[in-house]
Amino acid sequence: MPDAFRTQLLDMVEYTDYVATFADPTRTIVDIDNYTYSIDGEVLAAPITATAGQTFLTQMEGDCDFVCFYLSGFARAAGQTNLTVNPALMVQIADQTTGRAWFQGPAPMPMIAGQGGFPYLLPGPKVIPARSSLETSAISRQVQSFTGFYFCFHGSRIWYGG
Repeated sequence: MPDAFRTQLLDMVEYTDYVATFADPTRTIVDIDNYTYSIDGEVLAAPITATAGQTFLTQMEGDCDFVCFYLSGFARAAGQTNLTVNPALMVQIADQTTGRAWFQGPAPMPMIAGQGGFPYLLPGPKVIPARSSLETSAISRQVQSFTGFYFCFHGSRIWYGG
């Protein structure tokens, strides 16, 4: 339960804060915080190859919406220790709740995961409702296989009151 000052502050910024513009207008905002949902594919059951991709499920919080602004990710090729944003790795993200894919088809990792440590800025913020499930699929488009996969959804959570 926020204190009186925080409640009053949230009331003042509720409709002027950029993230708040993506909130459900029928609900009262009680908090907004920066957050990252991450996929840690350090130990894969099997490597990601051209014939056998891997799928990762990310479950959103049950009582807040998530507004995604940036994506970032790295992969580790088999036999390597360094992480790269490898163009041989194709990635697709699909919202399992709505059945909608984020891209027309799997996209090369550098095109959607940023490069050189800088995240990829989405063309526009993507609101992901509470209790949604995002499925991230990765497959190699070459003979090269991958034994590590890391991906992050960066944004803000919007918490609502009762």
